[in-house]
Amino acid sequence: MIRLLGMLVLFGHCIEGSLDSSCPVGYYGQNCSLPCGHCGGDGTCARTNGICFDGCLPEYTGPDCRDDCPPNCGGDQSCSATTQFCTEGCKPGFDGFFCNETSNATVTFGIADCSNFVSPCKSYGCPNGCVNGFFGYICDRRCDCPEGTLCMQFTGTCLTPGDDTTTHNWTTHYSTTMTSSREGEHSIFTKNIEYLWMIVVITALVIIFKIIIIVVTWFCHRKHKKQISSSYEGPVSNQQLTQDNHMPAPVNQNRTVI
Repeated sequence: MIRLLGMLVLFGHCIEGSLDSSCPVGYYGQNCSLPCGHCGGDGTCARTNGICFDGCLPEYTGPDCRDDCPPNCGGDQSCSATTQFCTEGCKPGFDGFFCNETSNATVTFGIADCSNFVSPCKSYGCPNGCVNGFFGYICDRRCDCPEGTLCMQFTGTCLTPGDDTTTHNWTTHYSTTMTSSREGEHSIFTKNIEYLWMIVVITALVIIFKIIIIVVTWFCHRKHKKQISSSYEGPVSNQQLTQDNHMPAPVNQNRTVI
């Protein structure tokens, strides 16, 4: 009992020590002597590896926020801590996720080109569609359409007059694309089923044909075996039958003489 209480006391000290293991704000390391990177929030980072808990300050990226964002990011020049994509588009005259491509267009693109009609875009793509003039899952491709004509969100197909030209109707575009995709998948699935049934039927026919061959071979072999057995026995000759008929009857040795 005393030993158990002692172990509990030691365990309590261990827990207390582990909970009281954080460093002062802005530092990490075994002795809390290493400065954190340009961490966002309150500037704290993990004691063991210096990874920032609340992302990075603008213009910095990376797990420990020690790397610089691309120099031509727009807005506050912030970028994703994992992909380094410029999160607020590019400065005028630059294009691309990293804003490292020159362009004469007045509309910049990148992650910020996702439609903000419903909600801002995410670092993994543009769930609410692209701004006019761009298409693709991550809005990284320009529409090749006449001026003033929109294109489909995923295919880039130009919309002609009379088509749905709602500026941010991503749902319609997405539904149309997904419907076509599902129809294609259904067609492929149907063909695969047909091929599968064809293989099953052919396999069954081959098996049945083999069974028929085996049965016929077995019957032929059995018949041939019977014929060979009959030829060895041979017919009984007339002379042998005559001799058997004229053989004297056996004498009864036990008869009584009167």
